[in-house]
Amino acid sequence: MRKLLIILLSVLSLAAFAQDKKTVAVLDPICRDNSVNPFFQQMVRGAMESAVTASSEYEAYDRSAFDQIQKEQAFQRTGAVNDSQIKQMGEMAGVDYVLVSEVSAYEGYLSTIIKILNVTTGKYDKSVDDYMQLEPAAVKSKCRELATSLFGTIAKNRESDVTTKNNTTNSSNNTSNNGGGSSHKPYSPNFDKFASQAEPQITEECIINTALFNEAVKNKQYVDAWEPWWQVYTTCPNCNKAVYTRGAELVEWKISQTQNPKEFDELRQLLMDLYDKRILYFGNDSKYPKAYILGQKGVSYCDYYKEDLMKDCAYEWLKQSINGMGEKSQLIVLKNYAELSYQRYKSNTNKYSSVFADDYRLVSQILGKQATDKSNKNAAHAREVKDLVDKMFIESGVRDY
Repeated sequence: MRKLLIILLSVLSLAAFAQDKKTVAVLDPICRDNSVNPFFQQMVRGAMESAVTASSEYEAYDRSAFDQIQKEQAFQRTGAVNDSQIKQMGEMAGVDYVLVSEVSAYEGYLSTIIKILNVTTGKYDKSVDDYMQLEPAAVKSKCRELATSLFGTIAKNRESDVTTKNNTTNSSNNTSNNGGGSSHKPYSPNFDKFASQAEPQITEECIINTALFNEAVKNKQYVDAWEPWWQVYTTCPNCNKAVYTRGAELVEWKISQTQNPKEFDELRQLLMDLYDKRILYFGNDSKYPKAYILGQKGVSYCDYYKEDLMKDCAYEWLKQSINGMGEKSQLIVLKNYAELSYQRYKSNTNKYSSVFADDYRLVSQILGKQATDKSNKNAAHAREVKDLVDKMFIESGVRDY
């Protein structure tokens, strides 16, 4: 009986605690002069929502539901802020507070003002403001500071849990790190199993980390980019195509930095996995379909698996790419395919003579069209590659079949 009473009291206590929490809806930041990139605006909103969610005193109102209320009521917040409209939206949503922010950029700096509107009184209870460098890491860091000022100590326990989880993951994935960046050990996923799972959820953290690594890679700040990229790649790989376009550049940079054979092997395997995962999530892209990605994968294999003299797998990937892309095939794909075919021919002239001749005709025909296409800005380069492939075929001594 006593045990049952304790359980009932615990349940009632938890219920009372939940009722004491204040509900907060977060609005998109206002930018009056359109000086702030939407990525940075979403970073500000994301930091505020994370702070609300992590706080022991507040809970976040469903973002999509609040945005729908704003849309249905045609509330426009691109100009002057109308506090009465914000209050009305809060009342319609049944929240206690609405978080309002305003941002503006000038000469490389971002100015941010964040206020909490009390829906009951229609007045602002708290307000913070600051400025920071208009750079992803600085914006994210400063927004966290502002969130701390607004909501008190934001979920130290939660942040500790996340840190512990990350450290546990890192400790099992660490390799010697000679590249100056993160020391995560790449994994070798089972893509068949992965494809059968539910679509990974794209969270606010994914969007923020995507903005962070995308900007960092664009500015060649690879060390800063690695951690946020890895988080997106391993938790929400379907978030954005930049996970793969920027990711390939980032992994190749890390390969160039290491002198550790084990890490080199793990990183090049990660690069192969990256192409496979891109096919899984973005293989239907109209401009860069599966065939295009296979071409990139084949070229990368040729670059990083020198010890595999025949490179049969790369040959097949490049062949599929050319068959799929046709006259839109990349020059580097055509060149590598011709070179691999020639290598196979030299390894066994009797077996591969006719294959090499067929491959040559295919590549030469595409290069010829690219070289004579006046609208092709790479026509001159195509002529150079064609001359190289023609010379290769002539030197082989193979007669056309």
